[in-house]
Amino acid sequence: MTRRPVDARRRFIIVALIAPIALALVAAVLQLVMLPNLDATVAVHWGFRGTPDGFGPAWSFPVLTAALGVGLPALLSGTALASDRAAARRVGRPAAPTANSRFVAAMVLATVAFLSVLSTVLVAAQATGPGQATAGAGLPLLAAAVAGLACGLAGWWVQPRETAPPVEGEAAHALDLRDEESAVWVRTAMVAGLPLALLVGAALFTVGLGVVLLLTGDGAAGWITLASGAVVTLLVATGTAYRVVVDSRGLTVRAFAGVPRWRLDPRGIRDVAVVSVNPTADFGGWGWRWRPGAFGVITRAGEAIQVTRRDGRRFVITVDDAETGAAVLQAIVERARTARPPL
Repeated sequence: MTRRPVDARRRFIIVALIAPIALALVAAVLQLVMLPNLDATVAVHWGFRGTPDGFGPAWSFPVLTAALGVGLPALLSGTALASDRAAARRVGRPAAPTANSRFVAAMVLATVAFLSVLSTVLVAAQATGPGQATAGAGLPLLAAAVAGLACGLAGWWVQPRETAPPVEGEAAHALDLRDEESAVWVRTAMVAGLPLALLVGAALFTVGLGVVLLLTGDGAAGWITLASGAVVTLLVATGTAYRVVVDSRGLTVRAFAGVPRWRLDPRGIRDVAVVSVNPTADFGGWGWRWRPGAFGVITRAGEAIQVTRRDGRRFVITVDDAETGAAVLQAIVERARTARPPL
């Protein structure tokens, strides 16, 4: 049963804003109560071997818990609600929070629960007496992870399942092709400008930091950081530039690295349209994006080719000159419909 948009929005606000802020404030109050039992300086960071390697004032725990517990929900829930309002303006009617907003709410609650429980358990462990600052963080991390997972699942479950409104566009007009003619359309779709620079910079920085840590003798941290840099580099290589081809085989979208690749056979396509995509409002961001009934390869805002398959699922790729590409694809789809099956 689908609930009204106002009910879905109310539940979103409870899960993404009210519940995490309340949880963080309760945790901060508990930590303030335990402050008199703490040393003036306590452990605030633990190394990979489980021993403290960073220390700070005891009051930093409740301050950070409250700051993160209020700031994170306010920022993320505000962004999600703004995206939903943009979607509502586009379709001209009130819109319920989308599946992306539902995920954001559950993620916010899970993150704040994890941080609140972790900081509170760490404070409690060090409030039992002098010398407890050397206690490991393994059990607190486990308790916080369990709490975060439980709260995240609960936050997802209590929100209604909503279907995001479709991206509106214009049906493609088939390119006029004679029986003996064929057409091929090729374009490159890629993340450009500041987002690409930030992604490449993050990859280079992480790999460089890993190398520095290895050279300075911190082997565990170095290998973990280097592995993280390799993952970021792989994501940049496979998720920032794509070759988009429309030919007799249908629509093919392939990352420059070779994978991933998507191919839509013309016999499985119901219709083709040209749409204007707002990455945040329509898909919740950039990259490989899923939403109920649709999958998108979103590299920027603007024009895109939207393909609706025979089962109703949609595939969207943002690309320049989408109108021409859609026209060629529509012509190929219509030709495939009228083609005689092989004997």
